[in-house]
Amino acid sequence: IGNIILSAMGAVTMAHNGGKHEWDITATQAQEATYWFNATTINYGITICITKLAVLCYYRRVFSPVRRSPFDIAIVFFIAVLVLFYISTTIVKISECVPRAKIFDPSIPGTCINTSMLLNASGLFNTITDAIILLLPVKAVWKMKMTLKKKLTVVLVFTFGLCAPVFSLIGFIVRLRGSSNPDKTWVQPSIIMWGLAEVTTGILCVCFPELGPFLKRK
Repeated sequence: IGNIILSAMGAVTMAHNGGKHEWDITATQAQEATYWFNATTINYGITICITKLAVLCYYRRVFSPVRRSPFDIAIVFFIAVLVLFYISTTIVKISECVPRAKIFDPSIPGTCINTSMLLNASGLFNTITDAIILLLPVKAVWKMKMTLKKKLTVVLVFTFGLCAPVFSLIGFIVRLRGSSNPDKTWVQPSIIMWGLAEVTTGILCVCFPELGPFLKRK
């Protein structure tokens, strides 16, 4: 559901002149694009957090039958770090300007914080955590009592998640370049696209293992 909402909000951003050069649109149109882009980035943070938590909870259910084991503690700690980080960044994105309307209309009197560094740090955090999530189950899989063929199959399924840190890294680079680009509306589509690709890959990583029994029956 979150991914559908994220896709819809991205489409609405494009419908409100996101992706156009600022000098080709009016100030009002640029404000509308910025409004929807800001709302989309807020939704992205919430959706990617839920997606990562879903992957980690799946790991905990499958690979950590014994609670309070080192692997289980690592998963729980990682979950806590993710929740705290994304709650913090979401609050900052919502309240980056006082009043909030100044985010979309720079002519309004008020104050804003510089979010470029935060967004770049967030992109780097996403890339690192995606890589950690990818590598977490590998050791646990090799310890499982199953044939080598089955182990390789399981690892291959989770290796599909390699796309997530790759997309996250590309998104980080795009955001890094976009933060120094004065033409803000022009860079919005690429930022949304790579964020959506990362979320979609994470969702598929959770779904693919559950399709095994269904595919066998077919």
